[in-house]
Amino acid sequence: MTEMENPVTAARRKLGLSRHDVAIMGGVGTIYLYNAERGATTRVPDGIVRVFEQLGIDGNDLQAQYAAWRAMVGRQKMIEARSAQGFGV
Repeated sequence: MTEMENPVTAARRKLGLSRHDVAIMGGVGTIYLYNAERGATTRVPDGIVRVFEQLGIDGNDLQAQYAAWRAMVGRQKMIEARSAQGFGV
């Protein structure tokens, strides 16, 4: 399965911004952005979404893409874990 890039990471890179840049502009700690890029949050934090919206990225689309990406990664991890335990796919 081809791994899709996290939409938050893709948006940040497309804009040529560092994690620190986005965190400062959004008024959040860099750990919030880091966690979103890892998929550790269920939603992209509002401060981060606002930064991207102000730079031309649709916040609703970003949230939808993030949810889809996170679900896909979750399914992939479940398949890997089942396979490692000897369960069929």
